Order: sequence, then structure tokens, then C-alpha cells
Amino acid sequence: MKKAKKSPHLKQMVQALRLVAPFCVAARYDDGFKHCVETSVSGAAALRRRHIIAQPVVCAVMVFKEDGTSGLTIGLSPRQIYDRARASDGPSLPPFEEWKEQVARGVPEEEHPIHEIIEARHNGERALIDLTLGQLRQTGIPDSDKIPLTVMANLKKGWPDLQAPPWRIAYMDSPHDAQVLAESNAKVSRYSNQSFVDDLSDMMDLAIKEGLELDRVLAEMRRQQPETFKTCIARINALSSRV
Repeated sequence: MKKAKKSPHLKQMVQALRLVAPFCVAARYDDGFKHCVETSVSGAAALRRRHIIAQPVVCAVMVFKEDGTSGLTIGLSPRQIYDRARASDGPSLPPFEEWKEQVARGVPEEEHPIHEIIEARHNGERALIDLTLGQLRQTGIPDSDKIPLTVMANLKKGWPDLQAPPWRIAYMDSPHDAQVLAESNAKVSRYSNQSFVDDLSDMMDLAIKEGLELDRVLAEMRRQQPETFKTCIARINALSSRV
């Protein structure tokens, strides 16, 4: 039996979504990229308009330097990170407060931090897309401006482990218990913002029309909506200066 050819459709649509999502988020929110639920739900809906099976999924992500000097996370609390490290490194770790100051000082104190990304499937392919990883630039720690605004990985199953020197980006199952995950899923199922979906979808059309070339997309955005464009660029550029 002949193997089915992979369609470029999923790759093209995900590229378009990743290209425009930072600008759509920046146009909508003035407090950065900490809107993973809103963005993932709306991004998944925009992909479904293009006949792609897409849904938000909850996970956790650790972003750290290989030399161990800095570590950032979304979807994990400092205590959860420490407990994971202690399970593998054992008694070699310093006490929690000392470790946190050394390694995880940029991680916010949240009891049940949640991170949502998109799982998309088409023609036997599977992609995981994080449209709000750029929120980690807001920590202001050294080299945080080198963390990608968005990432994507094609995997048949499991979670991606990516390189963006000097950072390593590792996704994983959320460590939260069933009740917390159920509450998160309920929040996701209630959220709906048609205008956000429309904005993403319209901008994806523009990106595809401009050949998925960032410079051409930016030029057209500047021409069509100069004030919105100026606001978006200023907010994205400000991410790395926020602490």
C-alpha cells in the first residue's frame, strides 16, 4: 500500500499563525503575553476554520540554560520545580529558599500555575504550538530577549524538547492533580472571543498572501493600520525591559 503524502497545509497554516499571533496579542493586551488560555483557544479556532483539528492542551514548560545559571517556567510553581529537581539530584540541592534565589528567582509564586498551548492535527501530522512563550521575556533576566515569542514542534506523540541558544525549552505533562486540571479545562471550555479569532484569521490570510515573509507582512500592517502597528511594535519591544 502506498504511503499517503504529507500535505504542506498544516505547516503553512501554523507558520502563518505563529507569524501573526504576537502582533494580535500585543494589539489586544497591554500587559504582555500572559494570556495563554485566550490565545490558545482563539488560535485553535482560527486553525479549525482551515479544516485543521485543533484544541488547547494544558502542559508545563521549563526554559533553562545548560550551564544551570538561569531557569524559567510556565505551568510550574517554584516548589514544584524544586521537588522535581530534588527527585533527580537528591541531597546535593541547597535548601529551597537558597535554591530559588539562585535558579528560579524569575518564576512567579502561583499555587496552581497553568499553561495552555495548541495541539493541531491534519493528514496524519501532529503539531504543538506555543503562542505565548514570549511572556518569559518579561522576567528581564539576562538573555531573556533570546527566548522565542512562539515555538512549534512536529511530533507523533509526547512533548518537544527544543534548543534556542543559550536556552533549552522542555515541555512536559502538567503536574497538577485531576481537580486542578478539570478546573482549567472548564475555564477553557467557557472562554470564547469571536473578535480575537477573527483578528487571527484575517491576519493569517494576510501572512499567506504576503508569502509568509515577515518584512512584507509588517509593511502591509504598517500601511493598513499605522497606529495599531506602532502600538504592537512598542509593546513587543518592551517585553524584555519589564521586570
